[in-house]
Amino acid sequence: MTYHLAYMNLRGRGEPVRWVLKALDVSFTEERIDVLTQWLSRKNEFEWGQTPVLMVDGVQLHQTTTICRYLGEKHHLASTDLWNATRQQEVVEAFHDMTWVDVFLAAYLESYSAYFPEILEGVSKTQALMECVMALPVIKAWLKIRPHWSSLEDPQNFL
Repeated sequence: MTYHLAYMNLRGRGEPVRWVLKALDVSFTEERIDVLTQWLSRKNEFEWGQTPVLMVDGVQLHQTTTICRYLGEKHHLASTDLWNATRQQEVVEAFHDMTWVDVFLAAYLESYSAYFPEILEGVSKTQALMECVMALPVIKAWLKIRPHWSSLEDPQNFL
């Protein structure tokens, strides 16, 4: 099985997918589309006209949550019980075992906290979850080597 992720040169909605792939220690290739110079001319290449897109053996899979759910289920990082899986999707704070949703939430919170440092104030369990995911060896290694995405993601340029 081969995975190829296509997303803009931003963290955004592609970052949870990257984190789940890294948490699973699954090999993948990535195409970073420059949001300022390439996106408009490339948009029609994608079935839904948006990214991220995970190519799974050459077939496009769209939508961040759908991609993460697929990877979690495919690689046994999801509950096998329908009720529990549904509750995990509904209430992230109720988890006891790490799932793709934990990784998904941590990726978003890590990105948002650069812009809104107070985002985790008063939510110690959520902050602890994020820190736990970020301490995973594969995620910790990814955070050290991930490329700088775009000047658009620099909080100083954004705010």
